[in-house]
Amino acid sequence: MKRKVFFYTGLAIVTMLCVWFIASIPNPNLVQVLAALIPPIIVGIFIEYTQRLRDKLYMLLEKSPFKNKNCTILLIGSAGSGKSSLANCWGFPDVNSTTTTDSFQTYIKSEKDFKITLLDYRGQDLTQITTELDSKYRENIFAAIFVVDVVAREDENKNPLLTPDQQIKWLSYGSDDETYKKIKNRVYAHSDFFGIAGIQGIFNVIYSLKLRHVMFLINKYDLIEKLLDKLPDSYISDPEESIKKEFSDFQNKIWQFCKNVDYPIRNLTIDVISVSRGTNTNKIYAKIVDDYKKWLDKYGWVEERD
Repeated sequence: MKRKVFFYTGLAIVTMLCVWFIASIPNPNLVQVLAALIPPIIVGIFIEYTQRLRDKLYMLLEKSPFKNKNCTILLIGSAGSGKSSLANCWGFPDVNSTTTTDSFQTYIKSEKDFKITLLDYRGQDLTQITTELDSKYRENIFAAIFVVDVVAREDENKNPLLTPDQQIKWLSYGSDDETYKKIKNRVYAHSDFFGIAGIQGIFNVIYSLKLRHVMFLINKYDLIEKLLDKLPDSYISDPEESIKKEFSDFQNKIWQFCKNVDYPIRNLTIDVISVSRGTNTNKIYAKIVDDYKKWLDKYGWVEERD
């Protein structure tokens, strides 16, 4: 950009100097000759320079993720947090929402003028994001979504907690302090699963100029609403903000990486959802789709070039 400004500024100065020089020549015949030669030379330089700029831009865009009209969404989270169920809420085909995802799953659906590709990370080992995530997906990730929840899919004795009823029964068993401790333990488990090194590794792999959204979604909010009488008083007055505060340290770590990348990601969305009831799930999907349409309004012209 600076080179461009210098070029156009210099071109304007040279043009003015040429006009002044021609006007100061007393010989009218020489003035006519110079007036006939100099403007075409200046115009030629301008066209040649802008042509080179255009060629360089097109060469860059040929390798750029901007060229691909594919909105890719990456779901990241520990096993049982609700990633596959979220994909099911969004209407992606061939999603089994009742079993643990065994590997990276890819789901595709069509919107008007573009496709949505959903990558469902298996939630077992974060290193698989670096080893199994193909570069063609990495370069097209528009939204990265961290999915956490407030209760695991098994209790401390490894007994399954697969249904909301089982989870509520386990959470509510014991004193109020014990209920709150179980939720806090799940928060700590998510934080330990990722860690600073894990979050940094994720951003190192998935970051590109096309990554414009990072979201932090807290699943199973419906269970919190059913347990308000066993939780601290702050939950009664504002349960949504209270559960968000439980994950504040985790959120802050993600926000630091969003701010410190070369092209800062200013869109960090923090929200509560319930995949079992569909709470806020459609709103999140609609926001991503709408923002990607705006993205195409700015960069979609690249697709139309022959």
